[in-house]
Amino acid sequence: MLQLKDICKKYVTGDLEQTALDHVSLSLRDNEFVAVLGPSGSGKTTMLNIIGGLDRYDSGDLIINDISTKKYKDRDWDSYRNHTVGFVFQSYNLIPHQTILSNVELALTISGISGSERSRRAKEALDRVGLGEQVHKKPNQLSGGQMQRVAIARALVNDPDILLADEPTGALDTETSVQVMDLLKEVAKDRLVVMVTHNPELAEQYATRIVRLKDGRIISDSDPYESNEEPTRFDNLGKSSMSLLTSLALSFNNLRTKKARTFLVAFAGSIGIIGIALILSLSNGVNDYIRSIEEDTLSEYPIAIQTNAVSLAQIAERTDTTEVNSEDSVLERRTITRMFSGLNTNDLISLRKFLESDQSGIDEYTKAIEYSWSITPEIWQITNGKARQVNPDRTFSAMGLGYSGGSSTLSAFMSTDTFHPIPENEDLYINQYEVKAGHWPEHFNECVLVLSPTGRVTDYTLYTMGLRDPEELTDMLKQFSETDSVTVDDTSLMEFSYEDFLDVTFRLISSADHYVYDEEFKVYKDKSEDEKFMKSLVENGTEIRIVGVVKPKDTDSAAMLLSGIGYPSSLIEHVVRDAADSTIVKQQRSDPDINIITGKRFDERPDGLDMSKMFSVDQQALQNAFNFDMTTMNMNFSGIDLASTVDFSALNFDVPQVNMDLGSLLSQLRFDIDSETLLNLASDTVKGYVDYSAKEETTDWAKLGRSFFEWMQTEEGRTSLNDELKKLIEESGMASIDPDVFRQALVHVMEGYPKWLVDHEIPTTDPDVYTQYLNEYLNSEEAQKLLSEALVSVQTELGKVEFTEEQLQSFVTALNEGYTAYAKEKGDIPDPSLFTDSLNQYLALESTQSTLTSGIAKAINADDLSAQISTLINQQTSGFVNSLQSSIQSGVQQMMSQMSAGLTSAISSQLSGLANLSNAFKVDANAFSEAIKVTMSEEDMKALMSSMMSSNQYSYDGNLRNFGYADLNKPYSISIYPKDFESKAEILKILDQYNADMRENDPDKVIEYTDVVGTLMSGVTNIVNTVSYVLIAFVAVSLIVSSIMIGIITYISVLERIKEIGILRAIGASKRNISEVFNAETFIIGLLSGLLGIGITYALLVPINAVIHNLTDNYAINAFLPAHNAVVLVIISVILTLIGGLIPSRQAAQKDPVIALRSE
Repeated sequence: MLQLKDICKKYVTGDLEQTALDHVSLSLRDNEFVAVLGPSGSGKTTMLNIIGGLDRYDSGDLIINDISTKKYKDRDWDSYRNHTVGFVFQSYNLIPHQTILSNVELALTISGISGSERSRRAKEALDRVGLGEQVHKKPNQLSGGQMQRVAIARALVNDPDILLADEPTGALDTETSVQVMDLLKEVAKDRLVVMVTHNPELAEQYATRIVRLKDGRIISDSDPYESNEEPTRFDNLGKSSMSLLTSLALSFNNLRTKKARTFLVAFAGSIGIIGIALILSLSNGVNDYIRSIEEDTLSEYPIAIQTNAVSLAQIAERTDTTEVNSEDSVLERRTITRMFSGLNTNDLISLRKFLESDQSGIDEYTKAIEYSWSITPEIWQITNGKARQVNPDRTFSAMGLGYSGGSSTLSAFMSTDTFHPIPENEDLYINQYEVKAGHWPEHFNECVLVLSPTGRVTDYTLYTMGLRDPEELTDMLKQFSETDSVTVDDTSLMEFSYEDFLDVTFRLISSADHYVYDEEFKVYKDKSEDEKFMKSLVENGTEIRIVGVVKPKDTDSAAMLLSGIGYPSSLIEHVVRDAADSTIVKQQRSDPDINIITGKRFDERPDGLDMSKMFSVDQQALQNAFNFDMTTMNMNFSGIDLASTVDFSALNFDVPQVNMDLGSLLSQLRFDIDSETLLNLASDTVKGYVDYSAKEETTDWAKLGRSFFEWMQTEEGRTSLNDELKKLIEESGMASIDPDVFRQALVHVMEGYPKWLVDHEIPTTDPDVYTQYLNEYLNSEEAQKLLSEALVSVQTELGKVEFTEEQLQSFVTALNEGYTAYAKEKGDIPDPSLFTDSLNQYLALESTQSTLTSGIAKAINADDLSAQISTLINQQTSGFVNSLQSSIQSGVQQMMSQMSAGLTSAISSQLSGLANLSNAFKVDANAFSEAIKVTMSEEDMKALMSSMMSSNQYSYDGNLRNFGYADLNKPYSISIYPKDFESKAEILKILDQYNADMRENDPDKVIEYTDVVGTLMSGVTNIVNTVSYVLIAFVAVSLIVSSIMIGIITYISVLERIKEIGILRAIGASKRNISEVFNAETFIIGLLSGLLGIGITYALLVPINAVIHNLTDNYAINAFLPAHNAVVLVIISVILTLIGGLIPSRQAAQKDPVIALRSE
């Protein structure tokens, strides 16, 4: 039952208010044919729209089957229209781009009926109206009557309770009108039919009830119905919703009717997609080319980690870019300090352990991990009877180029060496080369000649192998150095057979063999400049032979090996083992603090050469040449600080450990228990006391020795030591040494001065000359030689001094007292006087007593045993103190030895620094011409002077490296060869994670690795990407424009489909469904634009790549668009068009269905 209760409806247009329904009340039966008659403007259509839920009443209530609609929301009205009401309109209101079957199915689709059921019921409805054979026709293919019957079928397909017909025959002829009215009369037998008409004849003929309206009021009712008053309730009639596929189908069919416009809109939208796709294609092509280069060079440029690394990234980050606004000052710009702050030392030992462990997991990503030790084999060749070094190459060393013996990166780039190492893992290179002759090296002394990719060998390599005369190269260098122009003969190229190369041999020598020990001077002489010596060394060296010739297979890709002569990694191992067996390396390794080349400590500047042992002098002739007036001498030894001559770090001064003979202790105890039990008990007691003493800084045994030496290096300690040493010297008789010993030493030094003047062509007739050049002579090699000789007698005299046991004991006691006073003053360092009390306190602890008591409670009285142990440990403590004094006494004896040498040096300093010697002598210039004879050969003299007077900066590691030695467990560099580009990324992640772990646990082990190609290529890639982003940003403007255009097109589509909007709303579609219909349309347009843009892009890539190849002459660069990029671009196109259509689609959803149905 349908009931209208006091319904009012007004329309307001500006200031005009029009009443359409004025308190209309009407009850309708469930099955009757009601005809509503009235003039235009009487409100009959408004009442029909309110009954159908298309329009809302202002007041009153519409009751449907005792259900009030006052609380209905939009979705409730949508459901009501879809499930309860069916509409038949005067103008049919069919959707033109849908078939009549689809038009009828539409209501069922909104109801959520399945596809098969929907089709069955739609066909039955069309059969019922006599159109079962016309299901696939479009509305424009039917007559007016047929279209109206389709509208009736659509209204009936959902089996509604109410059928509303608004002038159903208004647009039909009489015959067709009769057919339609007969159909409606048939329908009215089992449901309510409400028809609005202007034709009273039809109403009288077919309607069972006629209601007349005028001015919004009911003026007559032919068969009124009074319903029982029952309380109304609110109830939901069910859900109604249009599926997304239905929205897509409606929009797709609509677009199909406007193919040309749709294509043009899609093409306009695709222009931006085409632009971005082409930019991405070019960017991908360039980046892929860069990546291919990087992959090809993975074997040539691995990930490298060197012992000494420079963090270029860190230096770059610190570049100052802040501008200083100062007109009267200039600020410092830090370059050197920043450079050195970027220097790092990598712990390659720890890294190697990590890489070789299962923890790293790096093996699955690497072809190989190669280690090197910064050792260059020294290879020579005898050409034209002369020994010539060919590796490391020194040909251009005079010009500052070529020598690769250093470790700097610059030297490596400027190296002219033709010998290069071959990786240990042959998988890195063997497949890249073809063997032209011979075979790959199989032993350490076999090499291979590596040709260029074009199969050539450089002329410099030919000079190295001796196949071209090395003198030609020497002449060219000489011409260049003298005239800056070189005459060369380049008219013809030399040609060789592969067998010519297989006959080439070299000689390998050990760098350690350059050095020969000088027994007299106790140093090693470098004989590398002695041609005769080196030739003999080379002739006896190990033969190195070229056994193969290889050439790269692919001329375009990067090759692993450098062109030249390749030697196996086993050669380095042989060089290292050979060096390890040499005497000089063994001696250097046995004494890391002493530079065995100079005989001095590494941290000590080398003294002048002692020339006295290189010459023989006629003492009598020189003595007659001059004499000295000793009264003019002023020698002052009072300022000598003997304490400063002691090197405390070299003293062997170990504090004795607490080491009690517990077995001996137990033999002194009186007890009747097992000795092993008590042994364990006493051992635990002693250990407990050691731990207990560490709790207090003043009784900590472990810190006593260190604190004692810290005191000796304080001003107070040095003063005490100096005073006690002077006292010891006075008591020992050292102070009474005859001064004539020093005078004779001075005379001996000055005997060489006349000879020195003559040798340096200094006139000796002028007495002032002797004074003028005296200081220069005293600093000369000759004077230093005589000084060394003169000091022998001084050292002999000093050696006569002896120290008694009592003197040393007194010295030690004084030092002990001084340290004890220092410890009491400091208050926070071990104090020997507190140890006895500390031990007693420990033994008195309850925990100590408990430990002792629990162990022997059953056998002996705990207090008595504790007292015994306490007594014995006290005795042991006294013994420890005595041991400590003995240790100090031993240390003092060592200091005496150092002071003797120090005193000698101090006296030498006094003698060499005397400035008033010029007044003490007279010289006979003719007396010494035949008095001096050289006792060494010229080569030996040069080698010795080079060794002892070199200004080079020596170091322990540098010496070993120069000797050809390296610790094979401590690599100088590590090279990691990835399997492929993806593996390289994983390796970098592993190294970065290793660094992250080390930063947390051990920062000193953080490493700096070098990825040369990656760094260079990433820079190029960044440039390409930046340019791409800028271009994409410009092209993206076209996407925005196309989005606005699509929004406008969508709005036009909304205007064109207003009628369709009203139809959809009338059959139950919600506002959201209407919005989805137009969103689906923009989705289709966006999808079509994206696909069209991608298709055009792929078509354009063919000629674009042809142009690229023609311009660059490089067929490796190919612009391409990956599938995932294409998909992303299509998605972007869809999203942008959806955004562009949001506003029009929302406007469509807000359209009034009543107004929409009236539009044409």
